[in-house]
Amino acid sequence: MKGKKDGEIIIHWSLRKTLTAVCGLFFIPALVLFLVSLTFRQTVINPAYYKTNFRNIDAYNRMINQGIPSLILKTHISNNPLTDTVAKDVATLLFQKFVDPSWLEEATNRFIDATINYLTDKTTEIELNLSDAREYLNRASSGLFVVREFIPTCEKIKDDKQLSVLCTDKMINPDEVIQDIDGIRREIEAINLKTIQFDEVVSLINADVNAIRTFAKNVHIYLAVSLIVIILSVVGVIALQWRNLMITIRSLTFFTGAGSLLTFLLGLVTHQFVPKTIGQAKEIILSPSIRAIIQDFIHVSISGVFERLELYACVVMILSFLIFGLTYMKRR
Repeated sequence: MKGKKDGEIIIHWSLRKTLTAVCGLFFIPALVLFLVSLTFRQTVINPAYYKTNFRNIDAYNRMINQGIPSLILKTHISNNPLTDTVAKDVATLLFQKFVDPSWLEEATNRFIDATINYLTDKTTEIELNLSDAREYLNRASSGLFVVREFIPTCEKIKDDKQLSVLCTDKMINPDEVIQDIDGIRREIEAINLKTIQFDEVVSLINADVNAIRTFAKNVHIYLAVSLIVIILSVVGVIALQWRNLMITIRSLTFFTGAGSLLTFLLGLVTHQFVPKTIGQAKEIILSPSIRAIIQDFIHVSISGVFERLELYACVVMILSFLIFGLTYMKRR
């Protein structure tokens, strides 16, 4: 009779352990999904995340001082480096005068908001309005034309002994400065005509983000479902092991530690394989300065996503394993 009772206890105990393990099989992937969804929500589909990263790399000032001027300062007509430098410095100063970094920040923020709205299925496509940009470029071109008119040509100053030296010696030749300025203005006109390329960039983005759009627009569902599964799994473990507090805590912390460790490894491995280059956008004609700004932004943004995921997983993992270890110390 006693042997039969002991056998029933063993079978009952084995059944509880099996059911507890089943709860763990649901708990662990649910925890991984929860941590990934939480990180995704706070970074990938959070406009403030990108806006902060742009400010962190000083993107707006760099774009005004380096990026935009580098698009148009490719002209090289004068063989005199000093003449070339003067013309390009004048153009750069005009750009800094006419293009306000705050406008660029507002335009970028609008584009970020449009992209996030597309990702979360609030709009049907990403749009980029370049009319303001063309207006600023035209203002800079007009400013260069005014400057050009104030520069005396060698023909006009040939009778002036002091100024005519500029045209004969290897100094700042006014005619060559005018040629450089005209070349820069042609570059500005070419950029205005080629803004279609930026539409191509947006088309590439529209196509590329489709891969994550499904996850992005359902991230709230994933968060809710994973949280519900986690709660149900915890309730199941407590119900199965309610007579033994230590076994309950140990089971829950073990499952939590395993799930967070899996999440940490997932973030770590994925981080190594995610490309940190511009990708298809390389096909679009960009200056090295703009490419560097974009690449810095991509690097910071992608790293930030994985670093946050790894941080969350690491904190949860350490706490769970710490509590798991304390239960054994308590036992002794």
